[in-house]
Amino acid sequence: MAYSSGFNPHPRISYINPAPTGAESEAEYLVIGLRELCDPSDVRTRLDAAMPDGLPILEVTEAGDHHFDASLWEVRLPLGDHDSLSHAVGIFLASPEAMVSRETKNGLRTFDAKSAVESLAITAPGTLTMVIRHTEPLVRPDDVISALHAIDPEIPISPLTKRLRQAPVADLIAHPRNA
Repeated sequence: MAYSSGFNPHPRISYINPAPTGAESEAEYLVIGLRELCDPSDVRTRLDAAMPDGLPILEVTEAGDHHFDASLWEVRLPLGDHDSLSHAVGIFLASPEAMVSRETKNGLRTFDAKSAVESLAITAPGTLTMVIRHTEPLVRPDDVISALHAIDPEIPISPLTKRLRQAPVADLIAHPRNA
């Protein structure tokens, strides 16, 4: 592994679109800087051996082999009124924008949560599936839930979120569940 220079060197690692704190994820990707060119399968074997049980390394490729511009999310809400959720999703999808506010380290930021949403559907009682493009500002699943809550205050704002995949938008829309 390569390290930064200077008085306090750090490993050269950067996460690609990291999941928000508190979200579960089955699709986290990172770039690791290496000191020399290595065989990806050897790197995978060595990384997998160093990982704790339950956190497998599934694939290693050379940087630039993948393009991720969206995430597929599953959002589970406490069971409530299905018709109410259905109504709020319909209004959200029909609206030209859905303004939400989020506290950031630089203060309160207001932005359009709908502009990044490629798809949003109720896939089971209390479960939403959404494809969200990686945009600036980054729209998170909880921003979409905040927008739905603004439409109907009965929609809880503390869902369980899980990222299922990261991939190009077209792949997620055409084949949402394929790895």
